[in-house]
Amino acid sequence: MKPPPKPTFSELFKEDLREHGSLLAADAVKMLLLFVAPSIVLVGLKLMAELGHPSIWLDRAELVDSFVVFAMILILSFDTLGKMLALTFSGWRTWFETHSQTSS
Repeated sequence: MKPPPKPTFSELFKEDLREHGSLLAADAVKMLLLFVAPSIVLVGLKLMAELGHPSIWLDRAELVDSFVVFAMILILSFDTLGKMLALTFSGWRTWFETHSQTSS
């Protein structure tokens, strides 16, 4: 029996690109969902400030909105760091397995 042909460079590139592309698309959708609502709130607060509403209420609302955005940035940072570490370890494990098989 003839062994199956080795995948070409373009086939390997397509698979790798598909995996990383899906991760980037997921991050982009997550960022869109996390930042649209606070951005709308912030625009509304700035509009209310221009219309002359009480400033103590606006200051507190802006403070809460700032904390929410800061928390979202932290969540996205830890999520991205986790994905990078997971991809690094899985790539390292795959590399180690392929090189240990070829050296035997």
